[in-house]
Parts: sequence; C-alpha cells; structure tokens
Amino acid sequence: MPSSETYCIGINHHTAPVHIREQVALTKARQREVLATAVSEGAGVQGLLVLATCNRVEFYASLPGRMGSLPSRTGQGAGADVSLSRREAMRLLAGFGVDLRPVEEHLFIQCGEEAARHLGRVAAGLDAVVLGEAQILGQIDAAVRMAREHGALDAHLEALVQFGLKAGRRARAETGIGRNPVSVSSVGIRLAERVLGTLRGRTVVVLGLGETGQLALKVLLRMHPGRLVLINRTHETAVRQAAEWGAEAATIQDLPTVLADADLVFSATGCPYPMMGRDMLARTMAGRAARELVVMDMAVPHDVEPEAAHIPGVRLFDVDALESEVTASLARRRQAIPDVERIVDEELGRLMTWRAQRHTEPLISELRQQAEAIRQQEVARFARRMATLEPDVQEQVDRFSQALVQKLLHHPTIQLRETGGESGPDVTGVVRQLFQLDRRAGT
Repeated sequence: MPSSETYCIGINHHTAPVHIREQVALTKARQREVLATAVSEGAGVQGLLVLATCNRVEFYASLPGRMGSLPSRTGQGAGADVSLSRREAMRLLAGFGVDLRPVEEHLFIQCGEEAARHLGRVAAGLDAVVLGEAQILGQIDAAVRMAREHGALDAHLEALVQFGLKAGRRARAETGIGRNPVSVSSVGIRLAERVLGTLRGRTVVVLGLGETGQLALKVLLRMHPGRLVLINRTHETAVRQAAEWGAEAATIQDLPTVLADADLVFSATGCPYPMMGRDMLARTMAGRAARELVVMDMAVPHDVEPEAAHIPGVRLFDVDALESEVTASLARRRQAIPDVERIVDEELGRLMTWRAQRHTEPLISELRQQAEAIRQQEVARFARRMATLEPDVQEQVDRFSQALVQKLLHHPTIQLRETGGESGPDVTGVVRQLFQLDRRAGT
C-alpha cells in the first residue's frame, strides 16, 4: 500500500486577526475551483478538504509519503527546516490557485494524529471563538459534502472527517458543551441589545441570509423587534425568508434607505468586497441626529469598511470583537471541557486503530494467502500418499488443517492489527522476512 499521511495547513483566529484572515477568505465558488484542481491528474494530493469559515481557512490534505518532511504546528517534524517545509506547503496549495504568501507568517501545519486531534477539537467546539458553538458542525458537514461531490476524499480523509463529526456530535449529546447556546450570532445580538438597551420595538436589518444570518434571525425573533428587514444578494431568497419569518424584504439597492431607519444591522453576506462603505454610513448618520446605529459585521472578508467605526454614532463590531464579550457567559461550558477532551481522545483512539489496521491489513492478507497456499499443497501431497483413505477421512484432514492454520495465525494477526501501526515499517519488514512473503509460497 502506498504510504500517505494527512496534514492540516491553515490559518485561524488563534494565529491571525480578521484583517489578515480575510486576505485568504474563500467563497464557495473558489472552494469548488480549488477542489476541482486538486483532483486533477498530477495535482500531488490523494485527497483534499477545504474548511473555510469566518474564523478559519484550513486545508486537510492526504499527501503521499514524499511530503513526510512537513512539520507540525510546533515545527517539530522529521527534522525538517520549518521555513522550507512551510514554503513547500505553500507551493502545493499555490498549485490549486491558493496564494498563501500574504499570510505566510500566520500559517500553521499539523500532521497525522496532531492534525486529527485538531479537527476533533474544532468539531467538538473546543477551538471556536465561542466555546461549544454548534455552527461548526454544519460547516464541516457542508465542506465534506462539497469534497465528496468533487471526488476529493480518499479513504484516509473520509475516516478523518467521520471521526471529527462523531466526536462533535458525541460532545454535544453527552456533555454540557453546547447547552445555553452562545453562537457568534447570538452573542453579537445580545451585545447589540446591551448597547441599545433593548431590541423590542426597534428596527433591525439582517443583511445576508446564509447559516449565520439564519441563526441570527432565530435569536432576533425572541427579542421582539418592531420592524425586521431582510436583505440578500439573491432577492428571491429575501422574499421567501421574509414570508417565513414574518419580516419585510428589501433589495441591495434599498440598503441606503433602510439604514436611515435602522437601529441594528446584522451583516454576514460572504461577499468578497464591503457591502457598506464609510461614505454610505456617513451619509446615513448625517440625517439621524444623535440616534446610534449598531452594526454587527460578522463577515470575513468585512461587509463594512473598518473606517466606518470612526463615524460619530456608529458602533461597529466585528467577529474578533466578540471574543472578549462572550467570556463571562461560558463558565458552565468550561466545566464540560474535560469530558469533551475525553470523548475526542476516545474517538481519536478508534481512528488511529483503524489507521494501524489499514496499514497492516495488506500484510495480514499476504500472510494468510501464503499459509493457505502451503496448506493446500500439503493436503494435496498427503492425499496422494494416502489415496486409499475414505473420502470422509480426507475431508476431516482438510478441516483439521484449516483449523490448525487459523489457530497458528490468530494471535499474530491480532498483534499485527494492534501494534503494526505503532511500530510501523519495522514490523512489516520483520514479518515479511520471517515468513519470506516476497518469495513464492511453498518454494
């Protein structure tokens, strides 16, 4: 079996602020282009998963053994030079049309078990801006579906993502990590409520009706706004959602007019350029007297030009600003961390056992095939020498030989499955030499 390893190459909210992360933000269309290129002949990867959210852009790649010099996040990888290996990873992704040069100093690279543990912690909500946030599970699931559509998941990545999803689901079902929901959307809206005093009777605009916008709507409806206006780049979506939520629909072109009456704007469009510029908001505020406008910019890249924060009366918050705002409400979720870590460890153990077995299964198969070939040869030789035996006796001899081979190989097979992955190629080489598997059986 060709040797391969799984890597995570990426940037996230731990390694870079939002103005850095947005330089490599990937739209859905760009993600599809990257996957299509990755599965093309000669791309250099066996599989690729792209996880792109507001807080992270991470590439999970299944690479052949020649890439084994890539270091872990700590730089402790196979004695390789960190900068050289980082450039090697950047060149790999550049081949898929992803330019990581602007964020080179913020990249992290993880390998094997470390990469798997990272995905498990991400899926379980331990690596989120808001501890225990459930939105990431849906985002991972969507990334997996997209990769499958392009045929970009090999067996190693398929096992990796199933491990991550199972760890995430178990964490939320068996612990308190996801109780008392505090998603980025809900935290942002509750912060707006504190700034404005109340959202009851207020005019609220939701710009962008993707997953983040949908979560915001669920929270907002419990706040009883007086007027709720929905805007989406695809107007038909806004009309449909407005009918479902009992809100109004407006177009992008209506935005300047709608802003004039708004108290809160919650924006999460995924647009590659700002939807609200400083000049637009300055004109809006010029006609509002002293009435504040709270703008929650949950998009990466920004939906609002950051300079708009300096306009008198505008209270602008982005995703990074929420990290400090949620700290006080997470005490109970923190109590669940040890149990969640235990779940991740349990599922990671199962994944690594599968990988060990996958590494040794071809060897076990060869060993059993050789043993069976030898058994059949010896039984045939015995039958020729003892041709006078009754057929039922010969059948008993055949069954006895099968049972004997099974007994002899039982414990070696178990040991190979349990320790083969840990001991690696050394065990494989020893077994092949001991049983002369590279020679024809029975010679």
